[in-house]
Order: sequence, then structure tokens, then C-alpha cells
Amino acid sequence: MSVCFILELPFSFLEVVVLFVVRLRRVFGVLLCALLVLGTLGKPAVADTNVTFPLQINFGAQTSTAVSGYTLDYGQAYDPIRGYGWTTTSDVATSLVGNGRQRNVAVDKRLDTLMQMQLKAGSAGVATPGAWKAAVPNGTYSVTVAAGDPSYTDSVDVIRVEGTTAINFTPNGTTTSATQTVTATVSDGFLNIDAVGGTNTKIDYLTAVPVAADAPRVTAVTPANGSTGITTATAVTVQLSNGVDPTTANASNFKLLDPSLNPVAGNYNTDGAYSNATFQPALALTKNAQFTVQTTTGLKDPQGVAYPAFTSTFTTGSAGVTQSAAQFTKSLFDTQDSPTALAIGPDGKLYGAFGNGDILAYTLDSNGNKVGTPTDITAFKFNRTISGLKFDPASTASNLTLWVSNGQYGCDLAAVGTACNDFTGMISKLSGASATALTRTDVVTGLPRSVGNHMNNGIDFGPDGAMYLGQGASNGYGDPDAIWGNRGEDPLTAAILRIDIKAITGSYSVDTSAGYNPNATTAKVKTYATGTRNPFSVLWHSNGKLYAPVNESANGNTPADPAGGAGALTNLPAFNDYFTQVIAGKYYGHPNFNRNEYRLNGANPTSGVDPFEVSQYPVGTQPNSNWRKPDLDLGPHRSPDGSVEFQSNVFGGTLKGDVLVTEYSGGKDIIAIHLDANGNVSGTPTQVMSGFNNPLPITSDPATGRV
Repeated sequence: MSVCFILELPFSFLEVVVLFVVRLRRVFGVLLCALLVLGTLGKPAVADTNVTFPLQINFGAQTSTAVSGYTLDYGQAYDPIRGYGWTTTSDVATSLVGNGRQRNVAVDKRLDTLMQMQLKAGSAGVATPGAWKAAVPNGTYSVTVAAGDPSYTDSVDVIRVEGTTAINFTPNGTTTSATQTVTATVSDGFLNIDAVGGTNTKIDYLTAVPVAADAPRVTAVTPANGSTGITTATAVTVQLSNGVDPTTANASNFKLLDPSLNPVAGNYNTDGAYSNATFQPALALTKNAQFTVQTTTGLKDPQGVAYPAFTSTFTTGSAGVTQSAAQFTKSLFDTQDSPTALAIGPDGKLYGAFGNGDILAYTLDSNGNKVGTPTDITAFKFNRTISGLKFDPASTASNLTLWVSNGQYGCDLAAVGTACNDFTGMISKLSGASATALTRTDVVTGLPRSVGNHMNNGIDFGPDGAMYLGQGASNGYGDPDAIWGNRGEDPLTAAILRIDIKAITGSYSVDTSAGYNPNATTAKVKTYATGTRNPFSVLWHSNGKLYAPVNESANGNTPADPAGGAGALTNLPAFNDYFTQVIAGKYYGHPNFNRNEYRLNGANPTSGVDPFEVSQYPVGTQPNSNWRKPDLDLGPHRSPDGSVEFQSNVFGGTLKGDVLVTEYSGGKDIIAIHLDANGNVSGTPTQVMSGFNNPLPITSDPATGRV
């Protein structure tokens, strides 16, 4: 009897018949075997399927009627001929028939039927937690999933698409379902859906369509499509696959429409890598109302390629931003554009640095108002981008020492197509008897620089007399990526640096590509704390503790931990910005292989919701051993930047000791962060002023209370 071994499994019905004939007819065995093998050459790596696109699945009970255009799935085990179906979470085909439900209550019939992927105790059906998959060609897909139950709120609905959390939703009496669209990449021949991390998860429907991997598309929107209970102070951010031409992120191409479909007024900006666009309404949105996010083909990537039109909706709740009892009023101080750093000198003048590299010194009256024409500090009038100003603690009104953090000017790979050169950052000193008699010395040179606007940022002096510097990262999440010009991290990037400034004479280079070692005993510039992705400012508070607002990324990749336990992650979404106390020797979550720091943020240590969790890691992935949880989660796309301790007794002293922080993107406001007697963040931030257009630096006059 002839035996024919075919490696492609499973067989179609025809192949099984042929094998049966081969076994019976020995005389034809060799010939038929050869034909059968030849017939399999050139087939795809997955089984032949009946999956067609758009793939539209309506999950429900066996007796349910599928919504028009959708195919009913009532829990059938995965079948390679059908091409989709249910498995266990360990990928063993299994039936969930009996877990389907039909409620006959929801207006949208796609949300009226569901499949319970994880049964709660006592529920009728199959207890095994289920996962779902479809055999599809490898590639990129736009996948929409919906979860919830119009009749019960007894679940925590978590839906993951290709291992990435698309929905993490707890229903309530008002909001019973959630819908989200994500972009997923399939590399193993199967589109995989699971509910890992959920409790009694109920999936309603799923759609999937292939998209070109490099086709411009909106990859995410905040607030998520279909979300409810959103704060009336929300900003709206669209995440864009190929980046954005900032000149096209405007009211013509990116709109928020009110319930009557009229445009909402507000301000726009993009993030540091020009990978998303954010809109902040000028006024609080109407409570308990539906708003529509709409982009047009006028929104383009940096190469001028148009994005397809996009629409999503969200519904506000009754909650808004928490207003401080102390409210500032706003007035125009000067018309100079794009301030980047501010400081008040011992001479009583306000020193302001601007985007063109100028530093102006303003004379102030007793109420903090500008008097006369400002003095242009000619000692620093050259093409350098200024990111930090700080007067030396030893400065006096007649013996000024102003320290200036600065970098290469006129470059930005995403914005102008010219990458900034690495190791071009400097700390310079301006010294003299008055603002009109300052001379410049470049003291620290060779600081690292990203291809764009992450550089050596704000500076402050600690109680030990040393200078502390917020140093930005070179990329999104620690591993090179195209948006950030494929530049890797440096031993000094994404960190708070301590500079022994008093021990430096002349010019001191920290260019690590030329051999500088920050770990050397004699090094005068070292890392104080690490993993702070982009701390635009640093603040030594009068309580003797160091604080920093930190910008997270909108996207990027992480490196794999060579010790094992945490693989590389790619195409990550936006994570949350934060404000935190900075402790010496601690790691705050941005990977850097130069320091053996590989795990992003809080990783994913448990199956529950962990602080600063990265759900893309497998459950059980522990954070770095010296990771410290940031103190205050500010949410995504806020861009907290400037910070200052408010030291005035105005407002009856209610703000004294609070840290005021500007939010450049979401909010476009100033928030007050309260610290308790031990210097710990206390309560939630309150808003003291809003209605700005991309506020960046901030300083405060203790004498007048002016900000």
C-alpha cells in the first residue's frame, strides 16, 4: 500500500478522498502522490478559507438573525475551511456555542447580540475563556470591535487585537457598550482577538478590512470613537500614521462639531515629532452631548500626501476640569512671538528667551508691568535655540550670572527636513554687571540632541549648589524609529543630569561619541535619575525636593531585554504624560540600552490594571527593578512643560507652595499641583487659567504674584 505524506494541514475534502484512493490503489500510488504534492506548491501558508473582505462578524446566539451585511457567529469552533472561529487562549479549537446572547433591547442591532468570551460563575455556557481568529493574508488591517451588553453591567470588557488592547471598558447604567477602531499587523496568517485582562467580556461585533501598510491613515483618536462620559474640558487628538504637515492641522481640515454640527472654536498644535494633531476647545463643551470629530483630505503628511477623510464621535458627561479657587486674569505683556524660557533676575528684570535665539531683558514696575523697551542681550544674539534660563544663586543685581541651555537652531527632520546634529547641545554662561554688559562663555558642550526638538532642556540649581538639567530622549520609546530619524539613545539622553558646574573651568565636552564617560569617577556631568523621556523643565522646590513634568511619546518602539523576559515592542500607541518627584538613582520608564534599562514604564506585572501599564507586554512582565511610579498621571497628549513654584501670598496664600505647570497641547492652560507637608503630590490638579495658544515657559514673581 502506498503512503503519501503531505505537510500542508489540514486537508480539504478532495485531498482526503485522493489519499483514500491512493491507499486502495497501490498501482497509482506514486503518480497520485506526486500530483498531490505538485498541487500544493505555491499555496499560501494558511489554509484555504471562505473569508472575504470586508470581514463583518455579528456575534450572538444560535437563534439570532445576523445584521444585514454581517455573518452570524454563534460560538462555532475554529474551522480551517470556514476560515474563522473560536479557540482557547492557547490556540486550541473549541466551541463556545451556548455563550451567545440576544437581548432585543438595543437600537443598534449589532450591539443587541453578543458572545460571552469569559463566563462569570453561574452563567450558562462554556466556561473555557475564548479567543477568536480568522485566517487572513499577512498584512495590515483596520479592525473595528465593539463590546458590551445592553441589559447587564456585570463585566469588565477588554478586547485585544493582535495583542494590543483596543477596548478596556467597564459598563454602567448610562454607557453599556464601547467601540474602537485600531490598525493591526498580521504576520502569522491569523487575525487574533482575545479578552485577556477582562472579566466576563462580551464581544458584540467585529469588522476588518486590509489597508496598505504605508497608506496614510488616522490610526487612533482621543477621545475614542463612541466613548461616553468624556470631560467637558477634553482636548481632541488624532494620531496619524505618516506624521502631519503642521500647516494643514487647522480649522479647515480638522474640526470638532457640536451637537448641531457647527464647528467648535479653539486652538491647534502638533506634537514634537509631528505625528499627531491636537485641538483644544476654547470653552468647556456642552454637558451630556454628542460631538463629532472630522478630518478632511486637506490634512496631509509631511510629503504632502492627503489623509482619507475621517469621522468619529464621543459624548460628554457632566464632569469638567476642576477649577482652582484662585483664578488669574489674563492680560497682554508683550507681542514678542514664541517665548521658550523665562527667568526673573536679582536686578528685578524679567529675562525672556525666544524662538529666534534672542534674549530680552524687561524692566518691571511695582505691579509687574513692562516699562519701556526691553534690552536685547547682544552677548547671546546668534543662531541657537534656547530651552532654559536660570540665574546663578550667587548672582546679585550688580554681578549677574545667567545660565543658558541652548542647542542647534533651524533644524528639525520632521518639520523642515533637516536633521539636527547629535552632540550639539550647550550650557552657556552670560556674566557682567548689568543686562547691557554681559559676556558669553560656553561651559558645557557636546550634549546629545535628537533629530528634532528633543534637546538639553530646562535647568535649575539644587541645594548642593550643583546644576540640574532635563535632557530629552532621542526617539519615541527607547529603540530607533523612522519618525525620530532612527537615532538611538545616548548614555546621557532621557535623564535628569547633575552638573558639578563649580568644578568646571573653561569649556567641558560631554560628547560620548568622542569618549566622554558619565560613569567615570572624575566625570563632572552624570545622570542623577533616568528614564524621564522629555522633561522640559526641572524644579528644585523650597521644600528641598526635585520635581519635573515629563512628556511621553505618541508612538515608537522598545528594545528587547537581552536578559530575557521582555521582548521588543513595535508601533506602540501614545502613553500618558506625568508630573513627578525626581529621586536620585531611580528609573522613570523610558528605555535606554546604554544603561541596561529595557522595560518601558510599569511593564505589565499582573493581569489586573497596573500603574503606567504597557499592556502590549505579556502579563507577568515586571518593570525594571529601580522603576519608580510617577506621582501624577496627567493623561495622553497633554505636553506638560514649564514649571514654577508659586511663592506669593496673594489669594490668601492658597496657592503658596503649589507647582504651576503649563500644558502645551491638551488643556492649553496652567494647572496648580498641590504638595503636602512631606512634599508629596496631594489631590488632583486644579486649573488656574485657560485659553492659551501653546503655552510653554512660565515664571512667577514672588513679590507681586504675577505669573
